[in-house]
Amino acid sequence: MSAPPRDCVKWAVDNGSWIPVWTTEPDISVIKSLATHHLRHVLPTADLIVTFLAEGTFNRVYDVSPDPPFEFPEDESYVMRVSLPVDPHLKTSSEAATLEYIRRHTTIPVARVVAFDASADNELGFEWILMEKVPGAPLEQFWDEMSLEAKFQITKEMAGFIAQLESLRFPAIGNLYFKDEKTTGRIPVANDSDFELGEMVHMDFFLYNRIQVSGPRGPFPNPASWMAALIETEIASLNLLLPPDHPDFDPLVLALDLCTERNTILNNCDQLLRLLPLIFKSRKSKREQYVLHHSDLNTGNILIDPMSFAITGVIDWELVSTYPLWVSRRHPKFMLGQDIKLKGSVHPVEIECLVPSLVPQSGRIDHYWFQRALNIEGMALRSHFDYVMRETREKLSVADELKSEFEYYVGLLELAPHRHGPWLASIYRGRAAAKRASRRGRVRSAFVRIFKGLTR
Repeated sequence: MSAPPRDCVKWAVDNGSWIPVWTTEPDISVIKSLATHHLRHVLPTADLIVTFLAEGTFNRVYDVSPDPPFEFPEDESYVMRVSLPVDPHLKTSSEAATLEYIRRHTTIPVARVVAFDASADNELGFEWILMEKVPGAPLEQFWDEMSLEAKFQITKEMAGFIAQLESLRFPAIGNLYFKDEKTTGRIPVANDSDFELGEMVHMDFFLYNRIQVSGPRGPFPNPASWMAALIETEIASLNLLLPPDHPDFDPLVLALDLCTERNTILNNCDQLLRLLPLIFKSRKSKREQYVLHHSDLNTGNILIDPMSFAITGVIDWELVSTYPLWVSRRHPKFMLGQDIKLKGSVHPVEIECLVPSLVPQSGRIDHYWFQRALNIEGMALRSHFDYVMRETREKLSVADELKSEFEYYVGLLELAPHRHGPWLASIYRGRAAAKRASRRGRVRSAFVRIFKGLTR
């Protein structure tokens, strides 16, 4: 029988972050048996072949193909997504529900779920989802060779998909689930009675020992309660760590400097909790709006037609939650980069010509100018994205920009604890200056001027 939930999960440290390690391999013969059972109405006579396809942080994906191939229905193929139970039940059940909700209420091309098991207490010993295979190839295979015009087209398509997500509004912060009469504390979804909003699936709630923390997981009625839950989870997680002289001490903690940085992180947590009610004021603030937000739209999660470069699929919806609008305003990962100062304007044709011109006949690349060209290209894509989205988005207020920054620094509590000091100091200096200005009747202009330069 299967291992108990999370018994097959161990943790390691890579590039300063916790990553799960597979201690046992999924049994391909069991995957085949499960797929055969759930596809029996579609492929009643086919013998299935299961092969490893890809791997993500928490998942392994297996291709499910018939033998012989011609027995497959036209344009249909399948994959089994096997997941480590890092957040038992919640992560897999939410992913399955989110995919179905997206299929019903948008034109975003996503996989259709055939069957799923959100418990690792089964014959496979892992959580899993059997779904249709989304056609296309990862954008990352073609990105470097694509013209700027083709990249603009990808950007425009993705902007349209994101606009659809932002048009769907929800009453709180959390994750989508299929309606379950046995659960409590969840909120009905107004436009579809088959779904409800429940516990948030977020890495900061389940990485390493955080799953042991007993605290609120949502749905959160407002951003302040969400931020408080994240900070309090961080504090509880640090308090669960054993001292280095304890016989059961985990040496991996040393790799993240959690012992030496513990006091700094706890001090940052205390400062953020003190600042929280000042940033997230409820009085005279407009009602928050919450939307579905896919925070990992990189070139590996966007599938395209290799010939036309049209988007054929968007994948990896496992950690998609509802967030405040000011979180969804961040640019997709595939167009991120550093903003650089330019003299005058740069025409798109100049950008396109920059990259190939940096590779001389000798084959040696000038890395400084190459990176500069990539940054200019990223700036052009972000500018194009913002232009396309201009009709569906309002400009963020200064207050919302501060909330976004606050959430950003909560995410850096362990990753970069020494970056909080200067930011917190600038916030308190700005608050003091705003109070002085209020006595002279210049509250708003002073507030805008003080905080304008704080965006990350």
